[in-house]
Parts: sequence; structure tokens; C-alpha cells
Amino acid sequence: MNKHRLHPGPRVPRCAIAAMLVATAPMLPAASGQLLPEPPPAAQPSPPASQPASSRPADSSASPDPADLPPLYTVPISAGSVSSVDESRRIISVRFDGSADLELHQPIVVTASGAPISLGESFAHTRDRAAFRPTWSDVMPSAGLRAIALPVDLAARMRPILPESCSLWTRVIDVESDHRRCRLDPRIAASLRPHDALVIVRAGFPIARADVVEVLADAVTADLSPLVANATPRAGDLGRLEQTDTARRTGRLRSRILKAAPRGAEQEVWFPLRESDGAAPGDRWEIRRKGEYVGLAELRAFRPPFAIGTALAAFARTPAAPGDDVIRRTRQDVASGEAALRIFRIEDDYCLVNAGESDDILRGQSLVVLREGKPIATLTVTTVKVDYCGAAIHVDPGQERAPDLRVGEIVRSRIPVGRAVAIGRTTNVRADGRLVTIALDDAAHAPPDGSVVELASATRAIGAVALTTSDRTTTAYVPPECADADVETGMIVRLRRR
Repeated sequence: MNKHRLHPGPRVPRCAIAAMLVATAPMLPAASGQLLPEPPPAAQPSPPASQPASSRPADSSASPDPADLPPLYTVPISAGSVSSVDESRRIISVRFDGSADLELHQPIVVTASGAPISLGESFAHTRDRAAFRPTWSDVMPSAGLRAIALPVDLAARMRPILPESCSLWTRVIDVESDHRRCRLDPRIAASLRPHDALVIVRAGFPIARADVVEVLADAVTADLSPLVANATPRAGDLGRLEQTDTARRTGRLRSRILKAAPRGAEQEVWFPLRESDGAAPGDRWEIRRKGEYVGLAELRAFRPPFAIGTALAAFARTPAAPGDDVIRRTRQDVASGEAALRIFRIEDDYCLVNAGESDDILRGQSLVVLREGKPIATLTVTTVKVDYCGAAIHVDPGQERAPDLRVGEIVRSRIPVGRAVAIGRTTNVRADGRLVTIALDDAAHAPPDGSVVELASATRAIGAVALTTSDRTTTAYVPPECADADVETGMIVRLRRR
């Protein structure tokens, strides 16, 4: 086989987006009489060999030894025990050690055998004691049971360390008649700051941007700018940080496609993004649908409030569509192995991978192919182009032929450090979604008390705090600012590290 004749397929020449782009904002298409559509269906999980194979993330393997890993993200919590319950059984007293940092309005959780049984908020405290009234109880606590107090400003403490897949949420409580300004619920917006940029979301689609102008105890106000032409914010809509602190710090910016249109053999995609967030023309963005790989886009230009990119046909598993997520792929993540690359063509013992000069891939470099988080083959890069590279599939001594790889296999420049390790799944959700029990996997290490965990489904991720573990069951607390809706059972729980 002539390896130099294995080409990626059609590609639009590199050039700037023409100045005469459509000036109107994207329209959210109506579906079945509804203003906003449901997101497109997920890609098929078990495609034939000619299509990319669905694969679990690399963090699905057994947990490595915590001593060999980077430090955890944690928040301070105070542990104590129930000291008494009054005769009316409406007030519970808890005793903490002398180092506890107690204050009014702290969330307090009581557990039994690792499972939550009561939740309330402190209304009085001394140096080492606090009293609270339960707002939810499964079983009335008794003396001696474990109790945990969390900081009043928990969401603000979690904000700088939340995984980039998670966010902080609030809710619109009213909108001015000209739709230029709104007020946000101050009860769940305490972690916001002036000049924060949020997006207002309806049915999963961003419909407007909200720039916070004032944060007061009784009101949070924000200036509105539209993102779509056929929907405006209203009371009850959800708002979230446009980019989390972690996303800005790591460069793993996120957005959601609002418009996808044919552009020659490829597609033009529009998604809300500010140039000041740190993105630049030429950046690569992975397109995902319900967590599954869809394709790869190149950012071409900014037309505020949007970024405009080209979804590259050669790397597409299926056409991009409104509602698909886009996640920026950085050179640093490619080099460290954090970024998942993809095989998009295979012929005999040779394949093409969707990373090249623009990702600092070098000729002679070794790459590793992973399936279900485990290495199954090694590649050696022999040809490097701007957008992709060609690599020989290594045949181990004693093997008669190269491993049976498939289009869509995950490729990494190295096996990444276990910064996101799956440790279990949610099994019970209580107290209106504030308390969650987690069944730990057999090989998983229990999360330390106070560590930040991620609760993830195919379409959403929520930040939570692990409180206590007993008999392979962990209780976690979900701050109201961290969830856009109720936590679901069966969500994958990941322990994130720095």
C-alpha cells in the first residue's frame, strides 16, 4: 500500500470567513409546534466497523493508588456527632471538636451507616456546638450519630475548583419589559460577582447572554443580549456561568452549537463565545452529542456574540446539529494525553488520526490506542499534515498482524495521569436532590471527606461534596447552585484531581 495516497477526504481551503455573513442571530427551529427542539438523538452506541466505535472514557478503569496521583480538590467541612434531640423532636444539637469553624445558616447533615437521614440549617451555635431544625428527615436522628457541617459559602468555595464540565446555576426571577435587563434569584446566586458572564438557557439551548452588573443581598441584576431571534428570557429560565473558572484556567472552553449549515463539502457551525475567553482562530473544537463523539471543528472567525467554525467532513462521525456541545481541544491537553484523539481512517497496518501540526504532533512520536480505558495498541507517527497525521500500527513481537483497530478508536499521546477517576454511581437521591448516596465500585478508593466529586450523565454534570463513607456507600451533598435539575440515579461519579 502507498501510505502517501491515504488522504483524509475533502476539505475546504484555509481562508477567513467572508465579510458578508448573515447578520441575523440564529433561529432555534420549531419542532412539532414547539418553540425549541429537543436535542438531536445520540450517535448509535454500537456502530459497524466502518463507523467510529462508541467507547467509555479513559477514566472508567480501576482507580490507581491515590499516593501516586495529584492532590484532590477539597472544601473544608466540620465533623461531629448528635448530642441531643429536644422533646418536640424539632431541634437537634450537634457537638463538634474545638477546631470547627461554626457559623449561622450552615447546612448540617446527619448520617447513619454512611447514608443520610436528616438535613437542616443551623440557627444557633457556640464555640463547639450548633443547633438546627431539620428541613428533611428520613429517620429522626438520635444521640451519637455522625453529623457534618458545611460552609455557608460552599458554592463560592467550590467555584474555582469545579470541573469544567460542571457549572454554577441560578434562575431568572423577572425581566424588564424591554428585555434588556433581568434579576436573578439571590438565594442561589451568592457565588456570582459583578462582570460575570452567564448564558440564559431554555430546553438546553442558550437563548441570551446575561452580564452581571450588581450583586446585592436581595437582588442580582444582569444586562441581557439576545443569542437567538425567536426566544427571549422570562421568569423561571435557568442561567449558568458561560465559562467556569476551571475552563478559563485550563483553556477547555465549552459552548453549544446554535446553527449548523452546509458549507461546500463541510459545515459551518455557530456557537456563543467571546474572543476574550481565550480562544483564537485555528483552535480545534471537539463536537459531542450526549457525550458521544460527533466530529471536529476548526474555529475560523468571531462575529460577536458568536464564534464561527467549520466542522471538518473528514473527521465527522455524523453531521453536526444545533444542540451539540463543542469543547476546545488545547495543545497542552494533546501533549499530556488529556485530549482524546480519534482514528478516522484505517488501511492494513496504517491509520490516520485527527491531530497534526496544529496540535504539535511530531514525526516519530508514539501514540497509544485505548479501548474502555485500557491500552490495546501503539502507533508511530510517520507523516504529519496540518490537521492530521498518518501512523503505523505497531505489531508486537510474536504477533502475526496488527491489532484489529476500528475507525473511531480513542488515541492519546500518552496514558494520562488519573485526574478523573470513576469511583461509582448514584443510587439514591433525597432531600429534594440535595443529598445523594453513592455505591462505590469494587476497586475504587473511597473519596476523602470534603473532596469534590462530579456526578455525570450523558447530557449533564453536577458538582458535589463527599461527606462520609461507610460500607462502600458514600453520602454526598449537592449545593443548590451546582444543579440545573434534580440529580438522577445511575449517574457516574468521578473523583477529580488537580
